[in-house]
Amino acid sequence: MPQPEFLDERGSFIVKLYKYGEEKNISKPVEIENRELILFCKTPRTRKEICDYLGLSSVTYAIQTHVMPLVDKGIIKMSMPDKPKSPKQLFYTDMFE
Repeated sequence: MPQPEFLDERGSFIVKLYKYGEEKNISKPVEIENRELILFCKTPRTRKEICDYLGLSSVTYAIQTHVMPLVDKGIIKMSMPDKPKSPKQLFYTDMFE
């Protein structure tokens, strides 16, 4: 039997169990979502713009779970990397230039 998947999403703990032989196909939607977010950030965006684009109500959650992993990988950049919590911070990418 495939290993279960453990997810912690906004205060909910989810365990996904898969039937024998059923393939987990969770990475593709995440990759597609990341690609769309990266394309959206081709124009520098504020935290609020990104949160609205993702359809989330919590700006902090949107940035911590969706943007900062891409910043850590160097895919999305911050306009003021020395002031990550600045209210004037913008997030952008130059990957598709």
